[in-house]
Amino acid sequence: MNSILTDLETAQTEHLLVNIYQEAQEVVYTGYVATVNDTAVVLNTYDDGGLRDGAVYLALAVISEVELDGQDLTNMAFRIKNAQLEQFIKLTPQKLDFNDHFDLLPQLLQQALNQQYFMLLILGNGETFMEGSIQHVTTDTVTVNVFDKFDFSTQRLVTVALSDIQIIELQGKELTLVGKYVREVAPKQHLDTVDFTVPLVIGQQLRLAQKGQELVMIYTGNDDDNFFVGTVNTLNQETVLFNLIDMNGQFGGYVLLRIDEIQRLTTQADYLQMMQFFLKVNRQRHFVKQPVLNDERLFDGTTDLFASLIQQSRVFARVIRLRLRHDPATFIGIPLRFDGDLVTLRLINSSETDDDDGFEAEDQVSFSLDSIGELAFDYLDAYLTERQIKENGDI
Repeated sequence: MNSILTDLETAQTEHLLVNIYQEAQEVVYTGYVATVNDTAVVLNTYDDGGLRDGAVYLALAVISEVELDGQDLTNMAFRIKNAQLEQFIKLTPQKLDFNDHFDLLPQLLQQALNQQYFMLLILGNGETFMEGSIQHVTTDTVTVNVFDKFDFSTQRLVTVALSDIQIIELQGKELTLVGKYVREVAPKQHLDTVDFTVPLVIGQQLRLAQKGQELVMIYTGNDDDNFFVGTVNTLNQETVLFNLIDMNGQFGGYVLLRIDEIQRLTTQADYLQMMQFFLKVNRQRHFVKQPVLNDERLFDGTTDLFASLIQQSRVFARVIRLRLRHDPATFIGIPLRFDGDLVTLRLINSSETDDDDGFEAEDQVSFSLDSIGELAFDYLDAYLTERQIKENGDI
């Protein structure tokens, strides 16, 4: 604990970018220390694009490690600098004020109550999560108006002991938009979820969604936490290409799927209602996409899109993400060779930006074209990875 506190104090004094790792959760928080005392820290956090994304409060007891340097932080520093140079669209959170001689948690909760921040709270052993806004604060408890963005029918007031609160996320882009939705859309009308799982019916629904440019949710596995949201761009008998929307309601690149890879297609859900609101707000604010992305690409559905997109990526040395059929594992890289059937991918990992002597054969992997079930491209992380590699002269 003493070493963790010392590292956090050093990071604050020297304004160092840090990674904070947790004991019980895999989420890593990256940012600059806003304030710290002997019980907790508040970190100004950054997202994977290098943009400020709110703040997080962490009790020191949940922290397993504070990383002050390393390749991951070097990569993030590059992305922060790049986001400034490229003039990425950003939200600037309000400054949080603290006196580090007193408990940070009551100060944070009072500011959240005054400003009506929508927040994520993580309780106990890290297994209880709730999102909502603060209704009342006492010396020992806080009452939260809990809002479930996936099920509007379960809203409730919950009183929590301050001693149970381990982590609080606030002021981030998604949380800010959810808070705006909660305040401005009344009533939040719950909709029964409409799902389709039969392949033939999924194809029919995709055609209807394409015609109406309707937002849909796409599941390619049995995990309810992993899904795509988007609109149908191009469709044929075997494949569908989506314009994706990220969790902040901005353009998130493209994904090409074989239709038989779709396990479930959702055309109506509470979450889709909220995402439509996000899209509307972002259009009003001109926050539709980051300036380096192109959301207006057209594709020829009469061709083999897997083949043509892989060939384009090979010629222009573009980063793509592939997933094989009926397999959750993904591969990120740049196509080195493609003969119309066999694809050889140069894999991208954190060592890409090291000053090493190049890449060996084990950094490559080959697949047959027919074995590929999913291809994602032109998304922000691919652009940033590609840019960093090129800047280092690796391609």
